[in-house]
Parts: sequence; C-alpha cells; structure tokens
Amino acid sequence: MFGQVDTEFWFVVPELSHRGNTGGTPGTIRIATLELDATVTIEMPANPAFTPIVLNIAANDEAAVDLSYLMDYLPGNAGVTGLENKALTPSGINPFGLHITSTNMINAYWEVNYIYGGDVWPLKGSNGMGTLFYTPFQTDYPNHFTAMPSYSAIDVVASQNNTTVTFTLPGGVGASYGEPMNIIPAATPGSTFSVTLNQGETFSLFPLLKSTVAGDRLAGTRIASSDPISVVLKDDNLNTASQGRSSIGDQIVPVDVMGDTYVVPAMGNPNLSYILATQDNTNI
Repeated sequence: MFGQVDTEFWFVVPELSHRGNTGGTPGTIRIATLELDATVTIEMPANPAFTPIVLNIAANDEAAVDLSYLMDYLPGNAGVTGLENKALTPSGINPFGLHITSTNMINAYWEVNYIYGGDVWPLKGSNGMGTLFYTPFQTDYPNHFTAMPSYSAIDVVASQNNTTVTFTLPGGVGASYGEPMNIIPAATPGSTFSVTLNQGETFSLFPLLKSTVAGDRLAGTRIASSDPISVVLKDDNLNTASQGRSSIGDQIVPVDVMGDTYVVPAMGNPNLSYILATQDNTNI
C-alpha cells in the first residue's frame, strides 16, 4: 500500500489483444484518495492534441476514468488520441505516456476489466521511477496465436527530455521494435540497443518478430537510462490451458527499490514463482 501512494505517477498503457478483436478494453484508471481531498490531473505531455482530464475527488473517495475511447485498434493509424503502446512507426516511439499528478496523496492503478483476460497494473509513483531495471517474465506458457498479435513486451516512458534508454538483452535472445519490425539480433553476450525519448514519449521492445514462444521472453533484460523512466511489462493472452487466456503484467521497480525478502501467496495449482537476480553470486 505505502509503495503505491504518491502525488505523481508516470505510466504507459500496454497493448492487449483480447482474443484478437477488442484490444485492452475496457481500460480504466482507478484513483483513490486518503484523508484529504485531491485535485487530480491526467495529462499526455508529448501529445498536444490530448486534452488534460481534471478530477476533484473528496477525501476517502474514489474515481474511475474510462479511457477506452482513446484505444486505437488499427496498426499504422495512431491518430492523435492513441493510448495503447503498440508498434506504429519504424522508430517504435509514440507520444502516449500518461502523467498523473495530484494535490494530495492518492492510490492509482490501470485496470483492464475483460472477463477472459483482465488484469490490473498498480501505479507505483516515485517507487516506479529509476535509471536501472531488470525485467522478469514467466517462461512456461506461450501466447495464443491470434489475428491481432498476442505477445509479451517491455514498455517504457520517459519523464524528461533527451532521455537515452539502453537495453542489454540476455545472451542468445533477439528482439524487435517498430512497424515494420526492426530486428535486434541474438548475440553472445547479449545485444545492446539504445533509443532517445523526450518527456512523455514511449517505446516498446518485444521478442524477435513478436514471437509467442515461452523461451523467447525478454526475461533478464537490463534497462539503463540517463534520466528516470517508468517500465511496464505485459504478457498477453497466455495459453495456459484449453480455455486459458490470461493477461499478466506490472509496473516494475528499479534496482534501488528492490529487496531481499518477499512473501509469495498461494495462488492455486500451478503456483509458479520466477526469481531474477540483479547481481552475480546471489544466493536464494
């Protein structure tokens, strides 16, 4: 709870397929106040065509902002009100980063309330901002193959202008970005790729040619930036069983916020935990 209370949040909405026809809808920002009233502003700093949304929320109350109307389903047709961070241009850069500010402390999260594959992404405020990240992913289940691609991805948003973001892939793993897709080849040691973003600009990096194979996830990717960024992960439309359509993701925390003690709740069978080391010789 305390790790998600703040007055400023940066977030990038990941692209979801939802069986190939509905995108990440309904997509909603949910906000809760604490003991004080709050005026909350939702902006898209890199997109001047986006009209800021201002909410006045009473103390100990909540508000829901449905942004489904901003979803853009057609690749190559971003428009001025795109929201999901899909690959639309050769550079892979979009102006879709969300900046949420409040006059007093709030909780906020992104919710996709879809019966067959919904999830929530808790917004972590300052705890979600940093300059060094490592990415965990599940590596047991592939994505379903759908007409609208279902795939895993790393999505980043910059909080300052001229932010250089450098991705170092795990050895032997390739990646892609942009539309048409650019290729970062697999290498040993892992390939390195850099992109420069301005405030509010977003970038999406995904497995080579949007591979759905579980072993092609970008697990263990190192992300270093010259200025604070937010990193959001998604793994869409998992093929977990004959009717499995789970979508999972999170806004991850940087290395300087990570810890060494965790409690993993029981979640039924199978109950899988994935552990990612950020330093050599780490004993678990």
